[in-house]
Amino acid sequence: MRPRTANIHLPRSRNRFPGTGTRLLALSLSMRRKLDLAAAWGILALGVIHCLFTPFAHRKFTEASLWFFAAGLALLYAGAFNLVRIRYADLRGLRRACFAVNLTLLGFVLAFAAYTLPRNLANPAAWLLILLCAAATWFAAPPAAG
Repeated sequence: MRPRTANIHLPRSRNRFPGTGTRLLALSLSMRRKLDLAAAWGILALGVIHCLFTPFAHRKFTEASLWFFAAGLALLYAGAFNLVRIRYADLRGLRRACFAVNLTLLGFVLAFAAYTLPRNLANPAAWLLILLCAAATWFAAPPAAG
């Protein structure tokens, strides 16, 4: 019995490894779910850490400290929203809404990383956040039509 795989739509010419007959990027559904959960929990954990780090990054209560804390809350909410999408996968419209949230979060994270590029090149947390947001966006992407 063949394992069930995630439906990846690639052009026929690039869909298979030469001579093997196996799909490129084909993941078993259980592995896809585990990676999806890891991305969602990772974003949520980074959000919690970001919020808890606020008093250390900003010694005084200022507008900058509120914005720093709000960024952590945005990560926390995005991670929680992804967990809801995973749990209630068959709920109509939830996947597209989560995709929109993830896409805007990824765009913001990439824009902020580009703005602060010299500092973020050596920051592993920045690279981890970009990777997790990109993975969450990919997992939440609606299936291709046709």
